[in-house]
Amino acid sequence: MAGGNLLHAMFLLSNTDALIVDFRQCGGGDAAMASLFLSYFYEAGAPLGGESALSYVGGPRYLGKPVYILVSHQQYSAPEAVARVMQSTKRASVVGEATRGRTNVTTPFAIDSNFSISVPYTRTTSPEGVDVSRTAVLPDVATAADQAFTGAYRAALRDANVSTDSEIMEERKAQLERMTK
Repeated sequence: MAGGNLLHAMFLLSNTDALIVDFRQCGGGDAAMASLFLSYFYEAGAPLGGESALSYVGGPRYLGKPVYILVSHQQYSAPEAVARVMQSTKRASVVGEATRGRTNVTTPFAIDSNFSISVPYTRTTSPEGVDVSRTAVLPDVATAADQAFTGAYRAALRDANVSTDSEIMEERKAQLERMTK
């Protein structure tokens, strides 16, 4: 179901000039979904650290346009790994606070009917092979989490030059001027 929702979202977003992805309160996720999500932002087969972008994603890839990822100290797991990959490959600017530094993939094991334990079974490595499983993602633009959207929106208005429509460009310029007053 999540993959289908992502597919529909990517169709809706395909005509935008920039994208802001808000992971500030995302506490975890699935490694397979992270791989699918990442694949929408890279050419098929592009290296993504320890793996490659999927050859088929079902919808339009979001290529050649600015992407901003909002992060906070609450973020860990798959969304943290997504932010790390997109930042290290210069595909996105990360805005907000340092993340928690917990990107291990884990699996739960039941102890009894009331308790379980979650055990990590992988490590996240950088493209150079360094273990970064317990290393926070440091933002490109450091700001309080509650101010991250404003900073990313300002950058998107400034950096998104995909449109050739002069009316849209003037509207962007006016909005940016209002935000800087």
